Amino acid sequence: MSIQISIVVPLYKCSESIMGLYNGLNKILNELSYSFEIILVVDKSPDRDWQIVKELAEKDKNLKGLNLNMNYGQHKAIKCGINHASGEIILVMDGDMQDDPYNIKQLTDELAKGFDIVFAIRNKIDVSKTNIIKSFFYFLLKKVLKIDFIDGIGTFCVFYKESLQKISDKNYLEFLPGLFYDKSLNAGLIEISKNIRTQGRTSYSFIAKLLLGTEILCRFTKPVLKNIVCGSLIFILVSVFLTGFWVWPNIFYSFSSFNLLMGLFLLVVFFSLSFFLYVIIRVMKRIRNNDLIVNEFINLV
Repeated sequence: MSIQISIVVPLYKCSESIMGLYNGLNKILNELSYSFEIILVVDKSPDRDWQIVKELAEKDKNLKGLNLNMNYGQHKAIKCGINHASGEIILVMDGDMQDDPYNIKQLTDELAKGFDIVFAIRNKIDVSKTNIIKSFFYFLLKKVLKIDFIDGIGTFCVFYKESLQKISDKNYLEFLPGLFYDKSLNAGLIEISKNIRTQGRTSYSFIAKLLLGTEILCRFTKPVLKNIVCGSLIFILVSVFLTGFWVWPNIFYSFSSFNLLMGLFLLVVFFSLSFFLYVIIRVMKRIRNNDLIVNEFINLV
């Protein structure tokens, strides 16, 4: 019997929530009478995620598990799961119980109205420092791509597998919410309530969010990025030259408040731009490293 729907879930530090998620998915999907598979992608989690997935998969052949060889990030883990999905419909959700399995029927019902893809928009958005970073990068993307990004659209979505063939820009597969703005797809939107994270932990630290946001900008704004990088290199060289050959010698030979402040300012510029270039280099390596390596898998054909 062919599989009607594949549920793709990336996991990172979700050992406390996997059982609850698994039980909730089975209950809902059996009630909906779908033939289904659950694909759990462990993104090199340091917790017991993979051990729990293996224990469940040994008892349930509908559950497929993939254990990545390194931490690639949520969006690449999702892409890996999609590549191994065999259902006519693919649904993506988080593994920390913030995405409620009870919303699956709403999403699939909306998809059946003629959409290629349907996203859930969360009506309760937490205001935090990490969301400030996300808002900043969305602002930059709005200015560069002229797209009005809607805050609240995450990775909780459902789409027909064949719809992936219509995508005009394959970069969107590295940033799933971007598919909502792909003009080649007929995208729908439904509003849901976001559960509070009571289990699991976010995998996105400040640096992780900074890298992800910069990677998205790099993928969609390469000409602009090239100018930014060149400009940063010029500023770094100028700041090094002025600091080494003018400011600091003047401080030692003719101390003044102006020279001291100028020296400190140039040091701040130098280290800030150096950190920026470090982030860019890390991101470019991530972009080039498109081949995900699966260390272990279970129940895959």
